[in-house]
Amino acid sequence: MKDRWALITGSSRGLGLEIALKLAQSGFRMVITGRNHEKLSRAIEKLNSVSGAVHLSVCMDLIEDESPAKLREILADSGVSPSVIVNNLGGGVPGDRRNIPLDILRASMRLNLEVGVEINNLFYDDLKKNQGIVVHIGSTASLHYDAPPGYVISKSAINAYVKNAARSFAKDHICIWAILPGILMHDGSYVDNLKLSDPDRYEKFLSQSIFGRFTRSSEAADFIANNIIYPASMLNGSLVQFDGGKE
Repeated sequence: MKDRWALITGSSRGLGLEIALKLAQSGFRMVITGRNHEKLSRAIEKLNSVSGAVHLSVCMDLIEDESPAKLREILADSGVSPSVIVNNLGGGVPGDRRNIPLDILRASMRLNLEVGVEINNLFYDDLKKNQGIVVHIGSTASLHYDAPPGYVISKSAINAYVKNAARSFAKDHICIWAILPGILMHDGSYVDNLKLSDPDRYEKFLSQSIFGRFTRSSEAADFIANNIIYPASMLNGSLVQFDGGKE
């Protein structure tokens, strides 16, 4: 895998960086993205510590209209042709609430779905040439709907997109699937911060877990990386719930 490139969006920390580290350990060369130069520099240092390969970081805000195309241009100029894309960019948008304002809904759709679809389109020829793999990071909120409306709507749209795209992607030997993790725990995550800011809410979320703990980002990263390193074509179109059975 020493000549294979994997692109992971939103990967300067958290789940994205965990996936990048797992793939780098297996020999992939990584392209990571983020908005913060300092965080990206630290992430590259971590990648270099587990792998002797040369990795690439691109600092930009991918939700800006021209950014995905600019990312494609940067990688083409660098001779990088990804065989794996993990669309990890996503999250909540301030102002996402009941009777959601349309501008907030559009921002959530852009962040959680649209950028990923645009990146898949821009790199489709690379994926086709490399018999590639596309993974979208969804959420179990798209199944139980108990989350802010914009987040639920945009994460649910990922499910429909993956199911629909799988039919045509397979004809070009591209495998696309999504993982739907429960609430993720890592340093600086939403629930990690809740422990101090709102302990009662933290305990409420925790009580909903069958194992009495949250899904660790490293666990989800292990699962994703293993299914990239040892791909199974029948995973195409799958929506993999990854929360221990109950969030």
